[in-house]
Amino acid sequence: MREATAACSLNDTNATPTAAAGAHGQADIINTAVSTKKTWRFWAIFPALCMTTFLSALDTSILSTALPTISKDLGAGPLYIWITNAYVLSSTVTQPLFGQSANIFGRRWLLILSVVWFAVGSGLAGGANGTTVIILGRTIQGIGGGGINTLIDIVIGDLVPMRERGKYVALMGVIWAIGTV
Repeated sequence: MREATAACSLNDTNATPTAAAGAHGQADIINTAVSTKKTWRFWAIFPALCMTTFLSALDTSILSTALPTISKDLGAGPLYIWITNAYVLSSTVTQPLFGQSANIFGRRWLLILSVVWFAVGSGLAGGANGTTVIILGRTIQGIGGGGINTLIDIVIGDLVPMRERGKYVALMGVIWAIGTV
């Protein structure tokens, strides 16, 4: 479409992008008909993205059943709601930051950093002996989870051509749904 628009003359009022495409339109049809073969790099990266998505999804809902017991054991009182909300709030706040940072610093190291933040937060929350520590751990997990959620979508956009992107984004949605069950 961009090539077709560029081919139109500024003075030609009857020219349309389709009419101006000419031979370019046929080349575009031929190029889109060819399926893209996935390399070993794709098959090394995509399962790792799937597992990371699953873990992030699992963590968003994992406390639902255990929260009454955890808050009772830790003596959380009215702070119990922050055990869950700390993850969601910090994840939501950091997603735009990770999205913009990916354009500046690249995707790979930010995704690795997000997984590290997520793991550190998981360890801190898992070993918590008080309400403040588990809330802090869940906040750190949320920072990592926000990066994971944003960067996985960006990486899929980089790995998969536009024509096939829907399949892979839908697959990530299925994995997310399985993780939250």
